[in-house]
Amino acid sequence: MASATSGSKRSSRPASPPPPPRRREKRERVNVRKVEKERFFNKKYQRRYGKGIHIVPAKIRPESSKEAKRRRRIIISVQDYQELTRAEINELQFAAVDLFDSNNHSRYLSLVCDFANASVSQENPQSQFKALWHFCAHRFPNDLSLMLARLLNSSLPSGIRIHTLDLLHLTLNQIHGQDRSSIDERVLVHLKPLLLNVIQHRETIPNMLNLSEIAARIFEIERWNELLDYLYPRPFIPTWKRSKKWPSGCYRALTFDASVKLVRLLHRWKFYDGIDHLLATMIRFLQAFHKDGQIDIVEPRMMDLAELARYYTDYFLKRLDVVLDCMFQVAATADDNAFLKCQAIQIIKIIDEKDMVQASQFLHKLSNEAKRSIIENCVRLMFCIADVPAWYDIDTPSSEYTGISGSYQLGKFLLFRVSLDAQEDVLVSFGIEMIPQYLTSADWQTRHAGLIAFSAIGGACGPEVLCDHAERVLEISLTDRHPRVLWAAIEAIICLITDSDQEHVQYLNKFLPGLVTIIRSSSIYPRVQLHAAIVIRRLITNCGAEEVKSFLEDLVPELLNLLKRGEKFWEEAAETLKLLAVSFPVLLTVYRIAKNWMDTDNRVKIHILKALSQLCKLPQLVADQFLNKIMPVLIQTLENTNPYIMTLTIDKQNSTCPKQRLLACDLLSKFAARFQEQFAPWAARVSPLLTCLFSSTDPDAKITSVRALPSILLSCEHRKQSQRLLFNFTVRALVEALHEEIDRAMRIGMLKSLNACIAISGTVFHEDLIKKIADRIYQVLSQKSFANVETETGEEASSRIDASDKREPEEEIIQGENCMVTMIYTLKSAFLTHADKLLPAVEALWGRDNDYPDRVKAVAITIFNLILKDYPDRLQRYRDTYALVVMDACYSESPQLQREAARGIGLCATHRGLIPNFDGPVAIDSLYHLIERGAESGRALTYDAAVSALGKVCEFRREAINGPRVVPIWLNFLPLRIDFEEAKYAHRQLCQMLERADQDLLGLNNENLNQAVQILKEVVTISS
Repeated sequence: MASATSGSKRSSRPASPPPPPRRREKRERVNVRKVEKERFFNKKYQRRYGKGIHIVPAKIRPESSKEAKRRRRIIISVQDYQELTRAEINELQFAAVDLFDSNNHSRYLSLVCDFANASVSQENPQSQFKALWHFCAHRFPNDLSLMLARLLNSSLPSGIRIHTLDLLHLTLNQIHGQDRSSIDERVLVHLKPLLLNVIQHRETIPNMLNLSEIAARIFEIERWNELLDYLYPRPFIPTWKRSKKWPSGCYRALTFDASVKLVRLLHRWKFYDGIDHLLATMIRFLQAFHKDGQIDIVEPRMMDLAELARYYTDYFLKRLDVVLDCMFQVAATADDNAFLKCQAIQIIKIIDEKDMVQASQFLHKLSNEAKRSIIENCVRLMFCIADVPAWYDIDTPSSEYTGISGSYQLGKFLLFRVSLDAQEDVLVSFGIEMIPQYLTSADWQTRHAGLIAFSAIGGACGPEVLCDHAERVLEISLTDRHPRVLWAAIEAIICLITDSDQEHVQYLNKFLPGLVTIIRSSSIYPRVQLHAAIVIRRLITNCGAEEVKSFLEDLVPELLNLLKRGEKFWEEAAETLKLLAVSFPVLLTVYRIAKNWMDTDNRVKIHILKALSQLCKLPQLVADQFLNKIMPVLIQTLENTNPYIMTLTIDKQNSTCPKQRLLACDLLSKFAARFQEQFAPWAARVSPLLTCLFSSTDPDAKITSVRALPSILLSCEHRKQSQRLLFNFTVRALVEALHEEIDRAMRIGMLKSLNACIAISGTVFHEDLIKKIADRIYQVLSQKSFANVETETGEEASSRIDASDKREPEEEIIQGENCMVTMIYTLKSAFLTHADKLLPAVEALWGRDNDYPDRVKAVAITIFNLILKDYPDRLQRYRDTYALVVMDACYSESPQLQREAARGIGLCATHRGLIPNFDGPVAIDSLYHLIERGAESGRALTYDAAVSALGKVCEFRREAINGPRVVPIWLNFLPLRIDFEEAKYAHRQLCQMLERADQDLLGLNNENLNQAVQILKEVVTISS
């Protein structure tokens, strides 16, 4: 028959003989082998594959009975087909075309038989029997595929049928598996009815895996509905008849392999019902194999099933009862096949992660005997653990799991999972009967697994059930000499104290001495000691610090020893010391024990200082009980870290000294804020030490001491007059440090502390100190504009400045303005002589043509508002500019600037003599804008300030506005609710206007009187 891809029957034959080779090439290629081949092709092909001639093939040697060899395909490699000469190609092409044109079943059969015999006899890959077939497979794959498919549908011996199927699989799936275009899709369509007929008579085709892969190739081009209709609802895996040559186990195994391939195909073509049916049948077959003891067949198929479960979990959930029944049956089997149990547990784990509820329901249905068998098997799986050196490395995060096999992990998973759903009597009996046997074993892996099993049982049924037994078991295990067994015992204690609902004092008394012994011992590995430290911390967390007092003499020295070790050790030790600090008596005991250590070990001293910081959190703490004991240590710490001495000696000897200094400063600040009056006697000794740190080269020490200063001064606030010298000395040192500081961020921190110090002690400042502060404020406020600053730093430097750095100049000016505001509030008229010098710098900040941010302008207007309110005569030279600026600032987007601008308009309206030419209409329009924006955007403070300012305009500048129109509008904006000061002024003004019967307010025929009364009622309601 002609090729499916050719137009006519003879189109593939060459039109004329090939041209003779060149003389040189001909001399090179002429040899004996070529002559023999030409003679063979000219003579033997005509005789061997001539018409009507059929030679019965030799008997094929039977294959090995082993499963691996049954599944092995015949030896037909793609590499067998090598490059041929042009003459050989021409000869093979003539023979191949003649073969396919003959359409002779006998000739087709002879080709397959000769090739099979050559393969079985392991002849030369380039023998005459293989050459033609390889040529056909590569040059005429479409014709060859159709020919082999027709052979499969004929009556052939089983051996020949197997080889025919293998050759078809080789052609479609191996030689042309990568190049999909070489096989015409029309040929694949023609193959569908032929292969379907083979599948329908599958009892004679044992190698269903190859057949399924061939079907998969057809499935790639379109959905094969005829095959799907046949397979479903019929069972695809048949009950095979036994035969002497092909045992039924072989048929079932190969068919199972084909089913795995078919599941993926059915999923691709969304034939979901077929997958459900197929999975159930496959799992039942695995159960049958397992019951028959055919483990060599079950093991590889269980791996395939686990892979399907990983990718097609939803289908397994639909057949949950069948799947779990099979898997738990395998897991509960009393044999030594760990591999098979691990595969079954892997499938259980996949299902449990997807649907824990259904898995739990199935576990409840298992018998007690099955649960006990599963627990025993899981414990045996956990014997698979190795003692490798990497486990002892605590610095590697994953080293804890080193030496743990996959069998161990799966066994542990199922052990804890079954324990959660097992009845209490099953767990208790197993724990009492079996675990002591494990713990007395000479094998450390067995003892280790027994302790992990004990953790699972104790966590499931509750430690109270096994309380006495648990304490006895763990006390013995804490003396085990193997590190990993000791670690498992500590892990069991963690489970015990985590899952127990009872008081943990009994566990503390039982286990704490043994745990302290572990961290004290020099022969125990660090990983075990770290685990013991974790348990100690958890015990103290559960029991409370008061219950630990009797163990402190032994515990605290060991914790202090841990502080000298690696990072993980001192983290646990520091956290434990921090827990002990929640009780003052306990903390004093810790401090007494650690005092001698603090003098010699800086790290110990650091963590004791951290523990002492917890004192400030304790309620009802009397300062006299500990200040006399602790303050000398803190003062000594600061004295020993004098910046000049520290720079020369201490920093070079011990890098932890700066950390001590920071902690001491922080503690002094907290103590001063918490115990103000009790701390006051120590302020005179502490303040000079803090001021010495202002000149430290350590920026952290400098900023910490600066931040601590306000709290120290605040403790002496009640005795300002007696501490006048202390206040002046301390603040003077801060001002001088501010003058010398070159770091802008540090200057901002100093200005914040200076502002707080002014608010605390500004009333006792000397005149020269006030002048120094004013000079520093002037220095800050007189900075150049931001545009000039960026120009001076250069374009490249400014491009590297991030957003926070660009805001630092703005923040520094704002802090300087805040200091000036606080000076005005605190010193009042005493500061006015210096304010005259500062006002030009302030005016430059809120000028209309500068580039300062709105936050800076807002604080500048605040300063003018403060001075204008009480000392209007000081602003004579600024009155015209000031009025224009505040009205223009009303149109800013900054809420703070809008609020200060509204207050400024109100002050301008109030002081008639300062600003005689008040532009009423412009002021009214500006305030209307603020009121409207405040109501729309929810800026209540801006709204209240603008309404209050509008009332002042109505009261003091009535002649400059349209009173009968504006006053009723102002009344509509009342009452005010957020800003107490502005509301108080506006409501008092309303009362005064009602008392004098203001006609603009009352309106024609007192039409607004009822509204005013209702506003006052609402004000009374809000106030109450």
